[in-house]
Amino acid sequence: MARCCLTRTIPGAATATLGFFIGSGSRIETESNNGISHFLEHMTFKGTNALKPADIDRITEDLGVRLDAYTQREMTAYFARCPREHFDRVFSLMSEFLQDSEYRHSDINRERQTILAECEEVAKVPFERIFDEALSRCYAGSGPAANINRFTQADLLAHARQYYRGSNMVVAAVGDVDQAHLLDLAAKHIRRPQKR
Repeated sequence: MARCCLTRTIPGAATATLGFFIGSGSRIETESNNGISHFLEHMTFKGTNALKPADIDRITEDLGVRLDAYTQREMTAYFARCPREHFDRVFSLMSEFLQDSEYRHSDINRERQTILAECEEVAKVPFERIFDEALSRCYAGSGPAANINRFTQADLLAHARQYYRGSNMVVAAVGDVDQAHLLDLAAKHIRRPQKR
């Protein structure tokens, strides 16, 4: 179950937007794992035990789903916009992505290059660079290249197990979805952490 479920019901809306907000951003990172929240954001839609990347592409296209995500200092957010009739299926898929991503080695190596290229682009924008440098004095920073180059599947899995759990997650929906239904979906699809 999620820590909190929020809805903005719009009766008769043809589409619905679903968001999962995870309490994982640079603010909770350390010098040794700085950048891992952003790395996880890149990896979450890459596949699970049951769904390969091609399956995800096919399903989202068939259902008319638009997926998106971003990472900030306080959180990582995942969104899906879909036709209302597919909302329950999309909730199930998003829950699976967040709880069962495999973080395959081949995808890690590919995304590593993408993230490093993003960092280079941000460094070229003076305002972004100044902003990151100022905030790095308060928080861990914005993911040094050494960390991005070092992260492994085990690092990603450990971070996801610690932070991608119901008690650290807020779920929100906008559209023809009511609060009781959203709570039912969260109870059904968001697992409680396993005891160690």
